[in-house]
Amino acid sequence: FRVRGDTAHVVLSREVVTDAARVGRRPEHEVLGLAALANTLTEFPTIRKVRLRVQGKPGGRFWGFWALPQVLTGDDSVIGAAEEGEALPAPGRFARGPQRVGSTRAEAPVAVRSVRTRARTGYLRVVVELAESDGDELADAVARSSVRRVGRELRMTINGVVRARQLRSQTLRRGGADLGAVGVRVHRRGRTMQVVIRPDAPAEFWLHTLSDPTRVVLDVRR
Repeated sequence: FRVRGDTAHVVLSREVVTDAARVGRRPEHEVLGLAALANTLTEFPTIRKVRLRVQGKPGGRFWGFWALPQVLTGDDSVIGAAEEGEALPAPGRFARGPQRVGSTRAEAPVAVRSVRTRARTGYLRVVVELAESDGDELADAVARSSVRRVGRELRMTINGVVRARQLRSQTLRRGGADLGAVGVRVHRRGRTMQVVIRPDAPAEFWLHTLSDPTRVVLDVRR
């Protein structure tokens, strides 16, 4: 590999892909391999990100499960045992069409405690944490939520929101690389909150929920 500025440029031979079956060709192994490469190189103080090519070609599929991001950055989530809800999602869960989660009946009012973004090796994660309407207790259930694509944006809508604490739009960065932008819009009259995600490239996504604490989660493939 060569280092240019703060970026390590790595070129792998085609055998890394064609001989994948010999080392256990599985989605989690693919992510671990990519993350290990990025984590190792970014340990050097002058390297903040990694650009990876296979036989001279950037991007595209790697072992067939996850896309090969244009830029790889360090990912500590692969180190040690996965925390609750932090296990690697199955690639087959991602799709491009509209998705919904939560109750379709009358929603109990909820408060939004936080909107957080996390960069992973194969995807971006947007987490909306919910609480009871007074904001003190965790929400018992997830209000009806949905996500759909509008042009280059992904728009995630959460209903029944009566309170949202100091939510700000943010640009998702890691290792000095812009990975996408996340905007937050709160429509108090209609009791809805909209999170607008502008990924660096069109991609498949997966809307789901997690408990303890109650969260609506959107994973966007990189």
